Amino acid sequence: MNINTTFPRFLLIQSKDDLFKMSSISPFVIEKSLSSIAGTPKSVKKLRNGDLLVVVEMATHAQNLLKTNYFF
Repeated sequence: MNINTTFPRFLLIQSKDDLFKMSSISPFVIEKSLSSIAGTPKSVKKLRNGDLLVVVEMATHAQNLLKTNYFF
């Protein structure tokens, strides 16, 4: 059985607007948006620069997030 398990497990979500920080959004909104786009991620961390680091365990979750242009 040959299963390709190579996919990005760490994804960085950034704002296109330099004045808007992803960390300013409610954690509940972030969780609901991520769940509706890609399912429940393994973890989500807010970075000091305001970006979000999302860790996924499934290739489909990574693919769905990579196809997304707008988060909410």
